[in-house]
Amino acid sequence: LGPFEVQARNNVEIRLSSAERFSADLYLASHASPAPLVILLHGLDATKEQHANQAEHIASWGVHTLALQLPNGGPWDANARILARIAQAIQRGDLSIDTRIDTRALILAGHSYGAAAVSMALAEGAPAAGGVLLDPAAIGRDLPQLLRKIRTPVLIVGADEQVTRTNNREYFFRFTPGGVAEVSVKDATHEDAQFPAEPGAASVEQRDAVQDELDYYKALRPTQAESNQRQAQLRARLLRAILALGVAFCVCLYF
Repeated sequence: LGPFEVQARNNVEIRLSSAERFSADLYLASHASPAPLVILLHGLDATKEQHANQAEHIASWGVHTLALQLPNGGPWDANARILARIAQAIQRGDLSIDTRIDTRALILAGHSYGAAAVSMALAEGAPAAGGVLLDPAAIGRDLPQLLRKIRTPVLIVGADEQVTRTNNREYFFRFTPGGVAEVSVKDATHEDAQFPAEPGAASVEQRDAVQDELDYYKALRPTQAESNQRQAQLRARLLRAILALGVAFCVCLYF
C-alpha cells in the first residue's frame, strides 16, 4: 500500500535526562495502523536535514522515520550508546513519540560514521529489528570484534568503490555474522547517501555548492552536464528505493 501523505515535525526534542536533550525531525505516514520506526543517523560533519529526503521517502511508503541529530564530530562510540538508549526508551514507552509507532519494530539506519554508530549500537544489544548501513565507514582495531556481536539482520548499501572508498567498509560485510546483505550502486559517490536534502541551513549551503559546480560544467559542456545531473538524480532515487527495501528486509527477517 502507499504512497501515503507524510506529516513532518521538525526539531522534536528527544530527552533522555535533564542534561541529555537531542533534536530530531519526525516523519509520520498518514495511515492509522501501527508501523515500524526507522531511526536515521547522519555521518561526520553532517546534519539530520541532509537526510530529510530519504526520511520523507520512507514515511511515504508507510514506515515512520526519525532523523536524529547527534554530535557530528563524534565520538561515534558515544553516539552509539546514545542511539541505543534512545531505542530502549522508545521501546519501553519512556519516550512518547507517537501512538502509531510499533515499538517492537525499530530499525536503525546511518550514513558513513553514523552507520558505524548503528553497528556498535546493534552489537551492544540495542532493541532493533535490524540495521541499514549507508556506505559505512569506521576506524579502530576493535571493529571486527564488535561487528561479530551483531545478531540482527543488516543491509549494507554502498557507493561504487571505483569512485569513492570509505575506511574499512569491507569489514561490515566480512565480520557481521549471518543475515547480512550488501548492494553497491554503480557510479554512486559517498555523498549520494545524503542528497538531495530538504531546505535547511547546512543542506542549502551544500546544495548551492553542488549546483554551482553543475552550472559551471554545463556552461562548458551542456550535454554532458545535463547527463551528469540526470544520472545523479537517478542514483539518489535508486538509493532511496534501496533504503526503503532495506527497511522491509530487516522487518521481514526479524519477524
